[in-house]
Amino acid sequence: MFNVNGYEDRKLQRFANRLGALGEEGPKVANRAINRAGDMARTQVVRTLAVDVGLSQKTIRAAVQTRRSDWDHLS
Repeated sequence: MFNVNGYEDRKLQRFANRLGALGEEGPKVANRAINRAGDMARTQVVRTLAVDVGLSQKTIRAAVQTRRSDWDHLS
């Protein structure tokens, strides 16, 4: 069982097992997941700011800068 702050969680254990099963593909999967989550967050930021500020999404998209995860920097 996976123990977090005295709390045992089966779902967290199952997640850890699945990550371990990825083996060498783990970093590649994590990299893609980080980039996808970042892209989805950026989309929401652009949409929300366009409504709130009254500028076009194109203008805001050009101003919002993101750094994508790569093989050397998984963040």
